[in-house]
Amino acid sequence: MRHPIGILFVGWTIALPTVVRAAPFAYVADRDAPSISVIDLASNTVATTIPITAGSGREPYWAAVSRNGATAAVSLHNDEVALVDGRTNTLIDIVSTPAGEAEPVAVSSNGKTVYVGDEFGDLHVVDVATRMVTKSIDIDASPPGICDGAENMVITPDDRRLFITCEDGGTTIRVDIETSQIEKIADSGQHGIALNCAGTLLYYGDGQDVLEYSVGSAALTGRKLLGCNFYGGSVSPDGKRFYCVEESDNLRIYDLSDASFVTELTLSDNNATAVAVSPDSTRVYVPTSQDDKVNVVNALTPADLLPTIGVGDGPRGIAIANCETPLRTPAPALSPAGLLAASALLAAAGVVLARRHLRRRAQRIDRYCS
Repeated sequence: MRHPIGILFVGWTIALPTVVRAAPFAYVADRDAPSISVIDLASNTVATTIPITAGSGREPYWAAVSRNGATAAVSLHNDEVALVDGRTNTLIDIVSTPAGEAEPVAVSSNGKTVYVGDEFGDLHVVDVATRMVTKSIDIDASPPGICDGAENMVITPDDRRLFITCEDGGTTIRVDIETSQIEKIADSGQHGIALNCAGTLLYYGDGQDVLEYSVGSAALTGRKLLGCNFYGGSVSPDGKRFYCVEESDNLRIYDLSDASFVTELTLSDNNATAVAVSPDSTRVYVPTSQDDKVNVVNALTPADLLPTIGVGDGPRGIAIANCETPLRTPAPALSPAGLLAASALLAAAGVVLARRHLRRRAQRIDRYCS
């Protein structure tokens, strides 16, 4: 005897994949071009060059990128900052700030806010979505002369504080982003500044050595990296190495386990001002402005200089999003024709599976009734 067989309806959904970028990018400020070179770290080649329309004294100067890689910012050394979409590596816009001589930049971890310091002692807050300056803070006012002009800047991972080295007076200050409160943390600190990925250790110079500062305890740790008049530098993402360049000089490498000097490397020319490290801490990137190159150092064997990368004229600042997992970007949407084709394929597959299921169920029933 055969029993009625129920009909099984099978529902299907189409899951569009998420594309993960194989590697992040390095953003290089080509001061004399003017342009922004975007280096694909997977191939160590220039993926694209973003032109900056010349005029109004535009000189790409310092670069920064959000931790998630969504937004990069490049100061133009006039009264403007260039915003770059890290998902497409295209120019979002060039935003004017109230004052001139924009130099250091920092980007919030989510890429929604950019901070721009200038040589007149102002800090400007730029909203990326509206491309507008939403707030300006006089960092030289409380007390007067505390920071005559911002020179370099880093932001903590929680987006609560900025640390800024200042020109002229040579101080280092801390800015509370929410309250705009300013506090001097050191009477030294001209030029370079760097923060480890955890946001726990800050590094700035005293004109001769690099000092280590505990962010949590708001005090120096007592350790010094000797012999580098810090102009530009970076902590490796794994926290094991510090890379330091003096202005127009070689690259010096330090072991952060004991603050010892490791080695000094001669670059393709002696006009280096900035350093960035790959997310896996295996490669170090140093622009040199006279030969229009980015030097690449094998961090595992520092004496092994890899082939240089040619970029735009006069490269200066460089930034890599190296403290978090590389940004995920959505896959391109299917066209209507593509959706119809996918639906047809899934429908055909559904019919085959349903028939197979019904056939097997009938066979089980036959065995049961026989």
